[in-house]
Amino acid sequence: MKNKNRWTPLIIAIVLSLVVFGVDIGTKYYFDGFLGSEPLPFIPGFIRFIKVHNTGAGYGIFEGKTIFLILLTALLIGIFITCYVLKFVKSKTQISKTLSVAFGFIVGGSLGNLFDRIFLGYVRDFIDFDFMSFPVFNLADVALCVGIVILIVYFLFIMPKEKPKEEK
Repeated sequence: MKNKNRWTPLIIAIVLSLVVFGVDIGTKYYFDGFLGSEPLPFIPGFIRFIKVHNTGAGYGIFEGKTIFLILLTALLIGIFITCYVLKFVKSKTQISKTLSVAFGFIVGGSLGNLFDRIFLGYVRDFIDFDFMSFPVFNLADVALCVGIVILIVYFLFIMPKEKPKEEK
């Protein structure tokens, strides 16, 4: 029974990655087809939807460097998956579900933006903060940020408590 439970975090990571990827692609498809050239207020004065085809990254960095961003994203996804799988293989106990959730958000979000860059040559962004100057973003970007925050929490608070368990 212990061996079966060991797979639960891996299953969580894979399923969450696929869900995040699917929801991201679905919302991009919907908003890209639904939105015209004018912004659509969602919460007036706070959030609006606007169609943006982004050939760079946040704040316009690497604009037009699609091939570079594709290669960088693919490399980072590969490194992240390799580290996760190595941790899973080397761990004698069940790996943290928190790490798996972080993994799911980060990989799912990365795959969503990578998909756009490969098949469209740009990333479809549509969420805009109306009250401040901030890059337009999408759900993949939200998932990446959530995943990174969870990963930081894991490294700072959960991982240090796991080490004594693995040494025993």
